[in-house]
Amino acid sequence: MVKRVMICTGGTGGHVFPALALARQLKEEMPSLYICFAGGGLSQNRFFDKEAYPFKEVLCGYFPLKNPLKCVASAGKVMAGVIQSGRILDEVKPDLVIGFGSYHTLPLLIATKLRGVPYILHAADSIPGKVIRLMSGSALATGITFPMARKYLRGPVVDVGSPLREDLRQGRPEKEEALARYGLKAGKKTVLIFGGSQGAAFINEMMETASKSLHSLNGAVQFIHLTGLKGDTSGLVKAYREKQFDACVKPFEDKMQYAWTAADLVISRAGAGTIAEQIAFEVPGILIPYPYASENHQEMNAEFMAGEVGGARVMTEAGYSSAGFDLLMKQLITNEDELFTKMQEAIRNFKERAPAEDMCSLVKKLMPTTTGES
Repeated sequence: MVKRVMICTGGTGGHVFPALALARQLKEEMPSLYICFAGGGLSQNRFFDKEAYPFKEVLCGYFPLKNPLKCVASAGKVMAGVIQSGRILDEVKPDLVIGFGSYHTLPLLIATKLRGVPYILHAADSIPGKVIRLMSGSALATGITFPMARKYLRGPVVDVGSPLREDLRQGRPEKEEALARYGLKAGKKTVLIFGGSQGAAFINEMMETASKSLHSLNGAVQFIHLTGLKGDTSGLVKAYREKQFDACVKPFEDKMQYAWTAADLVISRAGAGTIAEQIAFEVPGILIPYPYASENHQEMNAEFMAGEVGGARVMTEAGYSSAGFDLLMKQLITNEDELFTKMQEAIRNFKERAPAEDMCSLVKKLMPTTTGES
C-alpha cells in the first residue's frame, strides 16, 4: 500500500520553506509516497507552493497573552480547528504527520495526538516554539537544528539540521554565472543583504546610511540587496549609485542559490533557515537578530552561529552603532587579521562535524510499517 504523509505548517517562510524542502526530498527518495499539507492560512500564504501539493485549510487561533478577549476567541477557533482536523485525518488517513510548529499547526497536532496518529516534529530555532514544546512529549521524535533546543523538549530528540530546498542542496551555479545574474563582476567582495522572508526595515535603513560612510571600500565591494516585498528599493538604489557602488537592489529572490553562490559575506537577520543556508554555502556573516522574535530566539540563533560555529559576528539593534558597523565591515572586506578567512574556515570545520542524519532520513527511519489507509 502507498504510504501517506501529512505535513502541517503555516505562518512565516521560516516554517513553510523547510516543510516544502522536506516534502521535495521525501518525494525524491520515496517516489510513491503520497504527501499532502495542512495548516492555518495556507491558501493565503505567499510562501506556500499551492500548485505543488494538495492541502487542507485548518481553522486556528493566536493567543496574545496581553489580550484576554482575543485569547478566548482564539480558544474557540482552536477547538473548532481540532474538530475540523479530526475529519481531515479521517479523510486522508496519514501514516505519519510531520509538524513544523507555529500556532497554525496546533489544532491539527492536537487532533493527531487524540487520534493516536504517529507524528514527528521539527524545531527550527534555538528556543523551540510553544507548540513544538507542548507537543514534543508524545512525538516519535523531534528533529532539532540547534543543540541548545534539546533542553526545552520532552521525548526523543535528534540533531538533524534544517531541511534545505533542492536548488540549495544541488545543482548550484558557477560563481561567474551567479554574479552575472545581478550585473556584478568578479574581483570584488560581494555582500548579500536581506532580512529573511519578512524583509527588514531596520537593515534597509542601516545600509542606506552606511553606504555613505563606507565610501573608502568603493572598488573593493559590491552589493546584492534584497529589501523584502514591503521594502522601498528606490532610496537604496539612489544611495548606492551616489557613492558609485555596484549594486543590485530588488525586493525578493526566488532563486537564492544564485544569491548565496555570488555572496562572499552576508548581512541578515538570524532566522534558522538563513543560518542553515549560510552554513551550507560557507558564507561568513554579520547577523542582526530580529528583536521582536518569540522569546528572543533569533539572538540565541545568532550567538550559536557566532560562538559554536565561529562564522558570524552579532550586532543587536539596541547595541548598533554606525561606527562599529563600519569598522567591522572594513575588517571583513579587507580581511584584516585574516578575520574573514578564519570565519570561513570555522564554517567549513563545523560542517565536517555536523550530524550525518537529516530530517528526511529521520522520517524514513520512523515511518510506520503498517499503512493508515483502509
